[in-house]
Amino acid sequence: MKLRNKKTGEITTDFAYILLEATDYRTYDSISELCKDWEDYKPVEPLIKDEKIRKAVRAWAEANEYDTVLYDKNENCIYSPYGSDNTDTSVSITFDLEGMFKDLEHRGSYTITELCGDEE
Repeated sequence: MKLRNKKTGEITTDFAYILLEATDYRTYDSISELCKDWEDYKPVEPLIKDEKIRKAVRAWAEANEYDTVLYDKNENCIYSPYGSDNTDTSVSITFDLEGMFKDLEHRGSYTITELCGDEE
C-alpha cells in the first residue's frame, strides 16, 4: 500500500517513516487523525500506453532534466518548453508510430508523470 501526504504530495510505503520522520515525531491518536494528513495513493494511468516508448521518453526527459514538456501534433514530437518560444521543437523526441500520441492536445503541456506514469 502507498500513502500520499495531502499537504506535500510525498508518497511512501514506509509506515514507520510516516510515524517517525515525515511527521516530525507527531503522534496520531487514531486512524482518522492519521487520515487527515495521509491518504491512499492511486497511481496515475500514463497517457503513453507503450511501455518501451514510456521508458524512452522518461530517459530523454531525465537526461535533459525536464519535468514538463509540450506536444506538437504537426511534428508528432514531445519537446522542451524551454526553447526560444513555445513552438521551438529543436530539443525534442519524435516517434514515427501512427497514433502514438493520439490522446495528447496540440501544444499541450504535460508532466513526465502524466505521460509515463509513476516510477516504480
